[in-house]
Amino acid sequence: AIYATFLQRALDCVFHDICLQNLPVVICADRAGIVEDGPTHHGIFDVSFLSSIPGFTLYAPATRATLRAILKNTENAVSPVAIRYENRTDMPEIFRRFYPDGDFTLYGVRPDFCTAEEASDGVILTYGAIVSEAIAAAERLRSEGKKIGIVLLEMLAPYGELAACVFPILPEGAPLLFLEEGIYDGGAGMLLFDRLRECCRELCARSNALLPDVIAMTITVIRDNFACPEKPIPLRTYCHICAEDVVAFFRRGETVEGPHDDEPENM
Repeated sequence: AIYATFLQRALDCVFHDICLQNLPVVICADRAGIVEDGPTHHGIFDVSFLSSIPGFTLYAPATRATLRAILKNTENAVSPVAIRYENRTDMPEIFRRFYPDGDFTLYGVRPDFCTAEEASDGVILTYGAIVSEAIAAAERLRSEGKKIGIVLLEMLAPYGELAACVFPILPEGAPLLFLEEGIYDGGAGMLLFDRLRECCRELCARSNALLPDVIAMTITVIRDNFACPEKPIPLRTYCHICAEDVVAFFRRGETVEGPHDDEPENM
């Protein structure tokens, strides 16, 4: 295992010594996402650079239970695998919402809704510990009468397979928000959006529909900064990836990009 941020220093070894030879190596990337130790320790770039390497399978377990299940299932991997996870205490609400049956072997794409009607006002797609912000936002919006669903992603790459699992469960016409504790360029939100549009085009082509692109998704991520505020402020607030930003999007259909308004824009 290695800190997600320090995996950046090993990228050359990952590329040349593992991936080019398609070796069945399982990399465990700890401290994924934003951490309190500062920008040198934030694990916010690993999804982007690992996703760019062909043949990688990338997992993002949100609980220790699914981490154990993924580790067990990758014992006999035949190609490179990365498992990224946070050093945080499990959130009981995740079990209640996404694993009510307690079967953690069925990880991958886990919605907290069973019918499109339950998420008719919007869907939040997310992965990792930031699902806590999605849950807080969804609860607040539901108290206002909005039906907001959450899709927890615990497998990311290959993104074609991920999109094939996500696309059928999305309510038609509902606003989509991808909430990510990582950078935008090359991140999971960007790549999934691209694959979802491909799914949509293929579906429309088969049905002879006139409009090939009907998937629209807003991506709320860390944009163009190292998550390093100059004065004390919650890091997710600073990066505009907190529950308040999610609530604002579904209330007004708006999202704010870049560092927090109270912070310099050239961070």
